[in-house]
Amino acid sequence: MRKITNFVLIVITSVALVSCFGDDTEPQFEVFTDAYVLKKKMGDEEVYARAFYTYANQLIKSATATEIGGAGEKITLIQDPRSVYTFSKIPQESDYAPYPPAASDYLFQVTSEGGITKESQDFLSFDDIGIPEITKVEFAEIDKYLDVAWTEVAGADGYLLKILNDEGTEIINGYGFSTDILEYRLNIVLENWFETPEQGKTYIVEVHAYAYEPQTEPGYEAYNVQEVSVSESNIIWP
Repeated sequence: MRKITNFVLIVITSVALVSCFGDDTEPQFEVFTDAYVLKKKMGDEEVYARAFYTYANQLIKSATATEIGGAGEKITLIQDPRSVYTFSKIPQESDYAPYPPAASDYLFQVTSEGGITKESQDFLSFDDIGIPEITKVEFAEIDKYLDVAWTEVAGADGYLLKILNDEGTEIINGYGFSTDILEYRLNIVLENWFETPEQGKTYIVEVHAYAYEPQTEPGYEAYNVQEVSVSESNIIWP
């Protein structure tokens, strides 16, 4: 079964980010910003929330995203625990609503540890792609493998597979797949775990379908996500 590169949609590694800006001299402070829509099910109801990210090539001191027009809401971003070059506002359960957020422009203001401030705008809109249905989550061959399969989502640009603990923290790097791949066999013995799974404990398998913003420049898709829909399934580790 073919897997494309180990790709984490939400957390961009600092090494990759710095290299995309860098050369042999000290780089200027540069940022990418992104606002997009998250969609999932709570019970039988589809719910929506907004996510905000900024990625930089230097340490960030502070970052905000302010809605232009509308209520003019100002959102404070905080440092992502997985990258010192990333600030984000990840929605909590209470942030989800049974209706999609309105399309709107957001002004990001990002300040480096050195006191330099950069501004950037991103337009939040989406096409409301479907939520992938997880059709298989089962261990195989004496619990050496975890098989996961999901349904195709029209309009998606790819899929992402994650495993989280019961606190919602990723315990392994996410795996990204092209749209022609709808199943994956995870070798749980050989994986590089952030947290070693415990026998008898419940974990969460997530499959994300994602779409990029139209006319995104090649190579910068991960910084220009338009929407993500998420399906979840619980498993008990053998």
